[in-house]
Amino acid sequence: VTTYSGLRGLPYKEPESIEEWLEKIGIAQAYATVFTWETEKVHSEYEELFDRVEASTERINSISSEFQQISQVRLEYMQKNGIEKWSDLDSGDDAEHLAMKEKFSEDIRVINSKGNNLKKVRSETTLPLALLTGIIDGSYTNFDSIIDDERRTQGIMSTNSHDLLWQVIGPIHNAYWSIYPRLV
Repeated sequence: VTTYSGLRGLPYKEPESIEEWLEKIGIAQAYATVFTWETEKVHSEYEELFDRVEASTERINSISSEFQQISQVRLEYMQKNGIEKWSDLDSGDDAEHLAMKEKFSEDIRVINSKGNNLKKVRSETTLPLALLTGIIDGSYTNFDSIIDDERRTQGIMSTNSHDLLWQVIGPIHNAYWSIYPRLV
């Protein structure tokens, strides 16, 4: 079953140029000429972006593991010291425990900040990777083929992953696209 957002009733407004479209979705203007690139350049850029996405994902997973470890150490500290809630502590009598709470909180803030920055970098890298994937796999032969996908998927919020629509939609607008398998 496919559902649509409120945008479904609105007419699709096609961008006037690839440059406008790139700006709208957040891909660098360097890709404006991507359909004129030599195959070797497309493959080289694809490999570089793929490696960056994988490296970002590995670092995100590592940071997630680090977050889990700190959370576990924090929980163990609370249990060992009979602390049910940090807010129950007295600022005078429990200064040492409150200092530990601040250390745990700061460590968690730093980890969350690193993770959010890495997720942003990965997201910014994934869109151009999807564009290059579509060129390599033949989904995108020109800019119009991207716009055709955009027009067909406008307003779709969710659908069954087995819907035939997703078999003909290229990577950029395909909710079920994955970077795997690696194409080159």
